[in-house]
Amino acid sequence: MAKDTKPKRAKQNKKATRNKQSQAETQSHNGKKASDTNKPISYYLGKAFRLLLIIAGLTGLYPLIHPDISIQPSTTSKDRDPFRRKWLVTNTGWGPVDDLKINIRPHQIVGTGFKATGPDDFSARITFNAGVIGKLSAGESTSFEVPIILSSCSTLEKADIAFALEYKAKYFPFVNWTKIQRFMPTPQKDGSWDWYPYCIPK
Repeated sequence: MAKDTKPKRAKQNKKATRNKQSQAETQSHNGKKASDTNKPISYYLGKAFRLLLIIAGLTGLYPLIHPDISIQPSTTSKDRDPFRRKWLVTNTGWGPVDDLKINIRPHQIVGTGFKATGPDDFSARITFNAGVIGKLSAGESTSFEVPIILSSCSTLEKADIAFALEYKAKYFPFVNWTKIQRFMPTPQKDGSWDWYPYCIPK
């Protein structure tokens, strides 16, 4: 009488399936470990620094670690073109910064014969490069000019722009910082223009 081999084959199939699943899990685990080990050291330094910022924020030390840059108009423009003036950027943080770049993100620049508009949130879809400052020590200031010049036959009616300051702290170069400051010019009775800071709507 022939022996029924179906139960035995079913057991063998189950065992083979379990072995394949175990091998797949092992390969997946090894692949994940290999992927983690291939990440650059800056990835881990960045995570460590973010953790440090959280701890610093909870303990009140955040202002000592966070680098800060401020910007303001340096002089009053006596010209009909308020863009013809210098701006002052200052490192108001605790230590030096590197790779300081300045971009202008316009929301509105309107005048006779021209109109430039950008997004309401001052995102980076439209930018004017105002230059690369590079290094700036703590307490140090430097000036720059806006790369927008009105033609001789144009007169500005209104403007609403923001400066995007991008930089790195010298001692924590693996973290990029961005600060956005918004300004609008107001004409004065004597024909000059004054720029005033405004909040960016959220």
